[in-house]
Amino acid sequence: MNLSSACRLLGISWKQGCRLREWAVRVALKRRETKPDTHILLGVDEKAFGKGVDFATIVYSHTTRSVLEVVPGRSAEAAAHALSQAIPEPLRDKVQGISMDFSTAYAKAASEVFPQAHQVVDRFHAAALLSTAVDEVRRQSMKRPDCPPSLKNTRLLWLKNLRNLSEEEIARFDRLIELDLPVCEAWHVKYAFRFFYEQPSRVEAMKYFWVWFDWATRARLKPLIRVAKTFWHNIVRLANYHRFGGLTNARAEGFNSKIQSIKSVARGFRNFANYRFAILFHCSRLPLPTHSL
Repeated sequence: MNLSSACRLLGISWKQGCRLREWAVRVALKRRETKPDTHILLGVDEKAFGKGVDFATIVYSHTTRSVLEVVPGRSAEAAAHALSQAIPEPLRDKVQGISMDFSTAYAKAASEVFPQAHQVVDRFHAAALLSTAVDEVRRQSMKRPDCPPSLKNTRLLWLKNLRNLSEEEIARFDRLIELDLPVCEAWHVKYAFRFFYEQPSRVEAMKYFWVWFDWATRARLKPLIRVAKTFWHNIVRLANYHRFGGLTNARAEGFNSKIQSIKSVARGFRNFANYRFAILFHCSRLPLPTHSL
Protein backbone atom coordinates (compact mmCIF):
# COMPACT_ATOMS: atom_id res chain seq x y z
CA MET A 1 0.00 0.00 0.00
CA ASN A 2 3.04 2.26 0.48
CA LEU A 3 4.15 3.18 -3.04
CA SER A 4 7.45 4.73 -1.91
CA SER A 5 8.48 1.55 -0.09
CA ALA A 6 7.51 -0.57 -3.10
CA CYS A 7 9.60 1.65 -5.37
CA ARG A 8 12.63 1.25 -3.09
CA LEU A 9 12.24 -2.53 -3.17
CA LEU A 10 12.00 -2.51 -6.97
CA GLY A 11 14.83 -0.03 -7.40
CA ILE A 12 12.74 2.42 -9.41
CA SER A 13 11.72 6.05 -8.98
CA TRP A 14 8.43 7.17 -7.50
CA LYS A 15 7.22 8.42 -10.89
CA GLN A 16 8.04 5.07 -12.45
CA GLY A 17 6.07 3.37 -9.68
CA CYS A 18 3.05 5.61 -10.38
CA ARG A 19 3.23 4.83 -14.09
CA LEU A 20 3.56 1.11 -13.36
CA ARG A 21 0.48 1.14 -11.13
CA GLU A 22 -1.48 3.17 -13.68
CA TRP A 23 -0.48 0.76 -16.48
CA ALA A 24 -1.56 -2.26 -14.40
CA VAL A 25 -4.98 -0.71 -13.63
CA ARG A 26 -5.58 0.31 -17.25
CA VAL A 27 -4.74 -3.19 -18.51
CA ALA A 28 -6.99 -4.75 -15.85
CA LEU A 29 -9.88 -2.42 -16.74
CA LYS A 30 -9.61 -3.46 -20.39
CA ARG A 31 -9.67 -7.10 -19.31
CA ARG A 32 -12.77 -6.41 -17.24
CA GLU A 33 -14.45 -4.87 -20.29
CA THR A 34 -13.90 -8.04 -22.32
CA LYS A 35 -15.10 -10.33 -19.52
CA PRO A 36 -17.38 -8.21 -17.32
CA ASP A 37 -18.89 -9.51 -14.11
CA THR A 38 -22.64 -9.47 -13.53
CA HIS A 39 -23.56 -7.15 -10.67
CA ILE A 40 -26.98 -7.50 -9.05
CA LEU A 41 -26.67 -4.98 -6.21
CA LEU A 42 -24.70 -1.73 -6.34
CA GLY A 43 -23.91 1.06 -3.91
CA VAL A 44 -22.95 4.68 -4.42
CA ASP A 45 -21.35 6.90 -1.82
CA GLU A 46 -19.22 10.03 -1.51
CA LYS A 47 -15.72 10.40 -0.14
CA ALA A 48 -13.88 13.60 0.72
CA PHE A 49 -10.86 14.43 -1.39
CA GLY A 50 -8.48 17.16 -0.36
CA LYS A 51 -9.23 19.28 2.68
CA GLY A 52 -12.91 18.49 2.98
CA VAL A 53 -13.84 20.74 0.06
CA ASP A 54 -13.71 18.46 -2.94
CA PHE A 55 -15.52 15.15 -3.06
CA ALA A 56 -15.39 11.97 -5.09
CA THR A 57 -18.25 9.67 -6.02
CA ILE A 58 -17.50 5.99 -5.49
CA VAL A 59 -19.51 3.17 -7.06
CA TYR A 60 -19.08 -0.28 -5.55
CA SER A 61 -20.64 -3.70 -5.93
CA HIS A 62 -22.36 -5.60 -3.14
CA THR A 63 -22.21 -8.67 -5.38
CA THR A 64 -18.43 -8.84 -5.77
CA ARG A 65 -17.57 -6.67 -2.74
CA SER A 66 -15.35 -4.38 -4.77
CA VAL A 67 -15.05 -0.78 -5.93
CA LEU A 68 -16.08 -0.37 -9.56
CA GLU A 69 -15.43 3.30 -10.33
CA VAL A 70 -14.23 6.57 -8.80
CA VAL A 71 -14.95 9.98 -10.33
CA PRO A 72 -14.48 13.56 -9.06
CA GLY A 73 -17.52 15.45 -7.78
CA ARG A 74 -20.82 14.40 -6.27
CA SER A 75 -23.30 15.99 -8.67
CA ALA A 76 -25.93 14.12 -10.66
CA GLU A 77 -23.72 14.33 -13.74
CA ALA A 78 -20.72 12.92 -11.87
CA ALA A 79 -22.77 10.08 -10.41
CA ALA A 80 -24.33 9.24 -13.78
CA HIS A 81 -20.88 9.14 -15.36
CA ALA A 82 -19.56 6.89 -12.58
CA LEU A 83 -22.49 4.47 -12.85
CA SER A 84 -22.23 4.36 -16.64
CA GLN A 85 -18.52 3.62 -16.47
CA ALA A 86 -18.98 0.99 -13.78
CA ILE A 87 -21.53 -1.16 -15.62
CA PRO A 88 -21.47 -1.68 -19.42
CA GLU A 89 -24.77 -1.03 -21.14
CA PRO A 90 -25.56 -4.69 -22.04
CA LEU A 91 -25.44 -5.65 -18.33
CA ARG A 92 -27.36 -2.73 -16.84
CA ASP A 93 -30.66 -4.60 -16.92
CA LYS A 94 -29.15 -7.13 -14.50
CA VAL A 95 -28.84 -4.53 -11.72
CA GLN A 96 -31.77 -4.90 -9.33
CA GLY A 97 -30.94 -2.58 -6.44
CA ILE A 98 -28.76 0.43 -5.59
CA SER A 99 -28.07 1.63 -2.03
CA MET A 100 -27.30 5.29 -1.35
CA ASP A 101 -27.93 8.16 1.03
CA PHE A 102 -30.70 10.76 0.76
CA SER A 103 -28.89 12.64 -2.04
CA THR A 104 -31.30 13.74 -4.77
CA ALA A 105 -28.36 13.93 -7.18
CA TYR A 106 -27.54 10.25 -6.69
CA ALA A 107 -31.22 9.32 -6.97
CA LYS A 108 -31.54 11.20 -10.25
CA ALA A 109 -28.38 9.61 -11.68
CA ALA A 110 -29.48 6.11 -10.67
CA SER A 111 -32.90 6.63 -12.29
CA GLU A 112 -31.27 7.73 -15.54
CA VAL A 113 -28.72 4.90 -15.80
CA PHE A 114 -30.71 2.10 -14.13
CA PRO A 115 -34.41 2.95 -14.54
CA GLN A 116 -35.42 -0.63 -13.68
CA ALA A 117 -33.41 -0.85 -10.44
CA HIS A 118 -34.91 -0.25 -7.00
CA GLN A 119 -33.21 2.45 -4.92
CA VAL A 120 -32.57 1.83 -1.23
CA VAL A 121 -31.87 4.65 1.22
CA ASP A 122 -29.27 3.57 3.74
CA ARG A 123 -30.73 3.02 7.23
CA PHE A 124 -27.65 4.47 8.93
CA HIS A 125 -28.12 7.80 7.15
CA ALA A 126 -31.73 7.79 8.35
CA ALA A 127 -30.54 7.17 11.92
CA ALA A 128 -28.03 10.01 11.56
CA LEU A 129 -30.78 12.45 10.54
CA LEU A 130 -32.86 11.45 13.55
CA SER A 131 -29.87 11.80 15.89
CA THR A 132 -29.20 15.29 14.53
CA ALA A 133 -32.85 16.22 15.13
CA VAL A 134 -32.74 14.92 18.72
CA ASP A 135 -29.57 16.89 19.41
CA GLU A 136 -31.17 20.03 17.98
CA VAL A 137 -34.18 19.58 20.26
CA ARG A 138 -31.79 19.05 23.20
CA ARG A 139 -30.02 22.33 22.44
CA GLN A 140 -33.38 24.09 22.25
CA SER A 141 -34.32 22.61 25.62
CA MET A 142 -31.08 23.92 27.09
CA LYS A 143 -32.18 27.47 26.25
CA ARG A 144 -35.43 27.18 28.19
CA PRO A 145 -35.49 29.00 31.55
CA ASP A 146 -36.89 25.91 33.29
CA CYS A 147 -34.14 23.65 31.95
CA PRO A 148 -32.93 21.35 34.76
CA PRO A 149 -29.16 21.40 35.48
CA SER A 150 -29.01 17.62 34.98
CA LEU A 151 -29.53 18.13 31.23
CA LYS A 152 -26.12 19.76 30.83
CA ASN A 153 -23.32 17.70 29.24
CA THR A 154 -25.69 14.92 28.17
CA ARG A 155 -25.28 15.08 24.41
CA LEU A 156 -23.72 11.63 24.03
CA LEU A 157 -26.37 10.01 26.23
CA TRP A 158 -29.08 10.93 23.70
CA LEU A 159 -27.02 9.87 20.71
CA LYS A 160 -25.44 6.61 21.88
CA ASN A 161 -26.97 3.20 21.41
CA LEU A 162 -28.44 2.01 24.72
CA ARG A 163 -26.35 -1.15 24.51
CA ASN A 164 -23.17 0.96 24.53
CA LEU A 165 -23.97 2.83 27.75
CA SER A 166 -22.23 1.98 30.99
CA GLU A 167 -24.21 1.23 34.14
CA GLU A 168 -23.58 4.73 35.45
CA GLU A 169 -24.70 6.27 32.15
CA ILE A 170 -27.83 4.09 32.10
CA ALA A 171 -28.78 5.24 35.60
CA ARG A 172 -28.27 8.86 34.62
CA PHE A 173 -30.24 8.41 31.40
CA ASP A 174 -33.14 6.77 33.26
CA ARG A 175 -33.41 9.85 35.47
CA LEU A 176 -33.36 12.15 32.44
CA ILE A 177 -35.94 10.24 30.42
CA GLU A 178 -38.49 10.60 33.24
CA LEU A 179 -38.37 14.40 32.91
CA ASP A 180 -41.16 16.09 30.98
CA LEU A 181 -38.91 17.69 28.37
CA PRO A 182 -39.22 17.91 24.55
CA VAL A 183 -35.92 16.10 24.11
CA CYS A 184 -37.37 13.08 25.92
CA GLU A 185 -40.22 12.80 23.43
CA ALA A 186 -37.82 13.38 20.54
CA TRP A 187 -35.66 10.52 21.75
CA HIS A 188 -38.68 8.20 22.03
CA VAL A 189 -39.67 9.04 18.44
CA LYS A 190 -36.14 8.38 17.27
CA TYR A 191 -35.95 5.07 19.13
CA ALA A 192 -39.32 3.95 17.77
CA PHE A 193 -38.15 4.28 14.17
CA ARG A 194 -35.71 1.40 14.63
CA PHE A 195 -38.71 -0.98 14.61
CA PHE A 196 -39.44 0.12 11.05
CA TYR A 197 -36.49 -2.02 10.00
CA GLU A 198 -37.58 -4.96 12.15
CA GLN A 199 -40.92 -5.41 10.40
CA PRO A 200 -41.38 -8.81 8.71
CA SER A 201 -42.15 -7.40 5.26
CA ARG A 202 -42.11 -4.29 3.12
CA VAL A 203 -45.90 -3.91 3.41
CA GLU A 204 -45.81 -4.13 7.20
CA ALA A 205 -42.97 -1.61 7.27
CA MET A 206 -45.07 0.86 5.24
CA LYS A 207 -47.99 0.43 7.67
CA TYR A 208 -45.69 0.97 10.64
CA PHE A 209 -44.23 4.10 9.04
CA TRP A 210 -47.57 5.90 8.84
CA VAL A 211 -48.21 5.28 12.53
CA TRP A 212 -44.71 6.57 13.32
CA PHE A 213 -45.12 9.55 10.98
CA ASP A 214 -48.34 10.59 12.72
CA TRP A 215 -46.58 10.46 16.10
CA ALA A 216 -43.53 12.39 14.85
CA THR A 217 -45.61 15.22 13.35
CA ARG A 218 -47.96 15.47 16.34
CA ALA A 219 -44.96 16.03 18.62
CA ARG A 220 -44.79 19.59 17.20
CA LEU A 221 -41.01 19.64 17.28
CA LYS A 222 -39.72 21.33 14.13
CA PRO A 223 -36.49 19.29 13.79
CA LEU A 224 -38.50 16.05 14.03
CA ILE A 225 -41.16 17.27 11.61
CA ARG A 226 -38.45 18.17 9.10
CA VAL A 227 -36.93 14.69 9.30
CA ALA A 228 -40.35 13.01 9.18
CA LYS A 229 -41.19 14.88 5.97
CA THR A 230 -37.84 13.86 4.48
CA PHE A 231 -38.67 10.24 5.28
CA TRP A 232 -42.16 10.69 3.81
CA HIS A 233 -40.73 11.90 0.49
CA ASN A 234 -38.39 8.87 0.48
CA ILE A 235 -40.70 6.25 1.96
CA VAL A 236 -40.55 3.94 -1.07
CA ARG A 237 -36.75 4.00 -1.06
CA LEU A 238 -36.68 3.47 2.71
CA ALA A 239 -39.06 0.52 2.51
CA ASN A 240 -36.99 -1.08 -0.25
CA TYR A 241 -34.62 -2.06 2.56
CA HIS A 242 -36.94 -5.05 3.10
CA ARG A 243 -37.06 -5.92 -0.60
CA PHE A 244 -33.42 -7.06 -0.54
CA GLY A 245 -33.27 -8.54 2.93
CA GLY A 246 -31.61 -5.54 4.59
CA LEU A 247 -29.48 -3.76 1.97
CA THR A 248 -27.36 -0.97 3.50
CA ASN A 249 -24.29 1.13 2.75
CA ALA A 250 -22.32 -0.56 5.54
CA ARG A 251 -19.90 -2.00 2.99
CA ALA A 252 -19.24 1.54 1.73
CA GLU A 253 -18.07 2.50 5.21
CA GLY A 254 -15.63 -0.41 5.10
CA PHE A 255 -14.30 0.79 1.78
CA ASN A 256 -14.09 4.34 3.14
CA SER A 257 -11.91 3.09 5.99
CA LYS A 258 -9.59 1.30 3.58
CA ILE A 259 -9.45 4.35 1.29
CA GLN A 260 -8.62 6.52 4.28
CA SER A 261 -5.75 4.15 5.10
CA ILE A 262 -4.50 4.47 1.52
CA LYS A 263 -4.62 8.26 1.83
CA SER A 264 -2.85 8.21 5.20
CA VAL A 265 -0.04 5.93 3.99
CA ALA A 266 0.41 8.07 0.88
CA ARG A 267 0.33 11.26 2.98
CA GLY A 268 -2.51 12.52 0.77
CA PHE A 269 -2.94 12.93 -2.97
CA ARG A 270 -2.44 16.11 -4.97
CA ASN A 271 -3.55 14.52 -8.22
CA PHE A 272 -7.03 13.00 -8.50
CA ALA A 273 -5.90 10.54 -11.17
CA ASN A 274 -3.34 9.03 -8.78
CA TYR A 275 -6.04 8.89 -6.09
CA ARG A 276 -8.38 7.01 -8.45
CA PHE A 277 -5.72 4.53 -9.62
CA ALA A 278 -4.67 3.82 -6.02
CA ILE A 279 -8.27 3.03 -5.00
CA LEU A 280 -8.91 0.83 -8.02
CA PHE A 281 -5.57 -0.95 -7.54
CA HIS A 282 -6.29 -1.87 -3.91
CA CYS A 283 -10.10 -2.10 -3.72
CA SER A 284 -11.40 -3.27 -7.10
CA ARG A 285 -10.28 -6.92 -7.24
CA LEU A 286 -9.20 -6.28 -10.81
CA PRO A 287 -7.52 -9.03 -12.89
CA LEU A 288 -4.14 -7.29 -12.61
CA PRO A 289 -1.41 -8.32 -15.08
CA THR A 290 1.36 -10.57 -13.76
CA HIS A 291 3.71 -10.49 -16.76
CA SER A 292 6.57 -8.03 -17.19
CA LEU A 293 6.42 -4.85 -19.24
